[in-house]
Amino acid sequence: MNSALSSPSPKLVWIGGWASSVEAWHPAIGTAYPQWSHAFVAAQELQDPGSDDLTDLVKLRGGEGAVAIAWSLGSLLALRAWNAGNWPEGMPLVAVCPVVDFCAEAGPWRRLHLDRMIRGLSRGREAVLEDFRKLVWEEMPPELADPWREQASRIPVPSLVRGLEILRDDRLSMIRPGAGLVLIEGTGDRVSPSLDAVLGKADLALLSRRTLATGHVPFLEDPEGFGRILSEL
Repeated sequence: MNSALSSPSPKLVWIGGWASSVEAWHPAIGTAYPQWSHAFVAAQELQDPGSDDLTDLVKLRGGEGAVAIAWSLGSLLALRAWNAGNWPEGMPLVAVCPVVDFCAEAGPWRRLHLDRMIRGLSRGREAVLEDFRKLVWEEMPPELADPWREQASRIPVPSLVRGLEILRDDRLSMIRPGAGLVLIEGTGDRVSPSLDAVLGKADLALLSRRTLATGHVPFLEDPEGFGRILSEL
């Protein structure tokens, strides 16, 4: 992985989360990580079952030598491709706050909660999105919260519903260890359950894991720590 991030113009391909395209935070991302160029893939582009779009889009937007950073729902979609052997060959994958099982008993998100969100979207998205934003990062700075709200308001409701259905129904009870995969977790993350709660200890011992004292958005809550992890890959 050192060769990818030490290339003359390394690129990070960000795969966003539910209602949260990382592209909404592009100015902050560029300021926090000026040593890299950035491309973005929205989770809504990758939600069709059995689609090969993830591999194609990540390769197209990243190019040779790119590193993918998949966050939240994006991490579930990316890890699903990784487990199936459909991940772009030679491209490192950094799964941030990986959503392994949103309905884990140890996690705060149960099927009932996700069904309630789906029903709420049929009555109006604003309250559902704002409740979710507060769960992701309650004290999100206005310069990040405002573009997030604006971007999320443009996502069609059927796409929002489909994302919640994936979070409700998809399961990853294991993650295939392999060179090029790194998992980054926030110790105060209120959205994603801890990997320890849903994966066997034997599996965890084989995985490359890093932790930061953050919530669900470690790359903006602690850009220095997150950047340090990237520089060590």
